[in-house]
Amino acid sequence: MNNRYSIELIEQSWDNWVAAERILARESDLDAAHALYKFCARQFPNCVVLLADRARILARSDYS
Repeated sequence: MNNRYSIELIEQSWDNWVAAERILARESDLDAAHALYKFCARQFPNCVVLLADRARILARSDYS
């Protein structure tokens, strides 16, 4: 299965350096990936959640 889209979580430390980056989910369908992105953004309001198409960022939760 070709999971083209990923939902990534970036947690920032107090000095704005990236402390941790995790891939929360991978999905091959854009509509399903967008729904997962919205869900994860609500679950992690103090972190930056990204919806990515390989290396291209499609959405960021801090720019809603």
